[in-house]
Amino acid sequence: RIQKHTFIYLKNLKSLDNFGYHKINQIEHKAFFGLSNIVVINLNYNLLSKILNRSFYGLKSLLRLYLSNNQLETIQKNAFIDLKNLFVLDISFNQIKFLSSTIFKGLEKLINFFASQNGLSNFEFDGEFSFLYPSYRIFSLSSNKLQSIRKNLLSKNNSEFLK
Repeated sequence: RIQKHTFIYLKNLKSLDNFGYHKINQIEHKAFFGLSNIVVINLNYNLLSKILNRSFYGLKSLLRLYLSNNQLETIQKNAFIDLKNLFVLDISFNQIKFLSSTIFKGLEKLINFFASQNGLSNFEFDGEFSFLYPSYRIFSLSSNKLQSIRKNLLSKNNSEFLK
């Protein structure tokens, strides 16, 4: 578990790239508070099952967030809202069956999104998702169980790869 304010005195830390394989099963609200200069967080290969609302509060410098190969089933609304500069988000190889476009709220610079190998059967699109169209380059939903994709997602022709 990563507890609230765990990193409060490490404001100059730039990378948490070695946080995989630590059996982390929970991230408390404001756990990363104080990491004002962090650019990479790698939480791959842990035991996370849920990302709570504002789990990454205050990480305005974060550029890349890796959450693949956990046990994620749920990502709450506004989980990433403070990540204004994030351009890579990887939630691949988890157990997420449903995603709402509300998880993208605040991700104004997202370019690469990976959600393959989740068993996704439903991806709810609404108006909050539309800001991604001008920016994304890789939007990977491969090896899921999606029944359909909203037509205008494919009609923008600005994605290099839609898998």
